[in-house]
Amino acid sequence: MNLRWHFLKHVCAIGEGADVYPDEAAWWWRKLKISVTRDMLNLSELESIRIAQLTGIAQMFTADGVLMEGYYSAFLSTSILDTHARLALMIGKYQKQYEDLSLAASKKMRKVAVQANEDKVLVSGLSDELYLIGRLDADVLKLSSCYWVPDMKEKLEGRHKVLLWNLSAPEL
Repeated sequence: MNLRWHFLKHVCAIGEGADVYPDEAAWWWRKLKISVTRDMLNLSELESIRIAQLTGIAQMFTADGVLMEGYYSAFLSTSILDTHARLALMIGKYQKQYEDLSLAASKKMRKVAVQANEDKVLVSGLSDELYLIGRLDADVLKLSSCYWVPDMKEKLEGRHKVLLWNLSAPEL
């Protein structure tokens, strides 16, 4: 799995434009029980961020300095995590959990199908609220992506455009 890139994109909301979803990252934070504090993030470094944004960020933490769950999406919409030290912290503490959960989900996929995407052939499926994609890497099928989908029915209906064939038996 292109683990690092997908962890940063799906769990840390780091990436380019429309492909980054803070609400998805907030879902992962709840699922992985991610907890961050002002001290962990060394928020005193934030002098370069506009004062208004800094004030808003300060209100996202409890008196003990813990980021409140209700502010995950708003926090992840900022660029706070986008520093080498903070990303290294997140990777060190939470990437393995993301990998383990993704691999466990891949072992119980349903609605598995083969699809073509531009010049790639992929295998995709779902496991609870997660959508998983596998692809050939050096002639071995490997998990390539695992992400939360708020509307799985819509996601599955959308893949018909690139669907080659279903591998799963129809569900009764």
